[in-house]
Amino acid sequence: MRIITISGNLGRNPEMRQTNSGINIANFSIAVRRTRADADGSYSSDWFNCAVFGKRADTVQQYFHKGDHVTLSGDLTISQFKGRDGVDRTQLGIDVRDFDLPERQSNRQAPDSAIGDQVNIDDNSLPF
Repeated sequence: MRIITISGNLGRNPEMRQTNSGINIANFSIAVRRTRADADGSYSSDWFNCAVFGKRADTVQQYFHKGDHVTLSGDLTISQFKGRDGVDRTQLGIDVRDFDLPERQSNRQAPDSAIGDQVNIDDNSLPF
């Protein structure tokens, strides 16, 4: 297991879907800005595709919006595939286990059961 903690900005609003067994999944992407400038003085970003399961997915759907700054941690996933253009690509992802609400939401109270709950998911119920 590879655990990673990142802090960055949401690149899109979360998209909610469900497994065949009814477990909610929220998917979104986060851009993490690199700390060193490129040769031309600009800063590039690394993108991570994130997935949150269960009750926490409902919280993400409610409180996370495109552009929000968030910090999260979870299991790092690395996928390699061939793009439509025929070029080999690598995609970084995170199965999110813990997160902080966006800074603009810090004065609002999240549901007690939404953050930090342990979720047991049967691998056979996941579509991937």
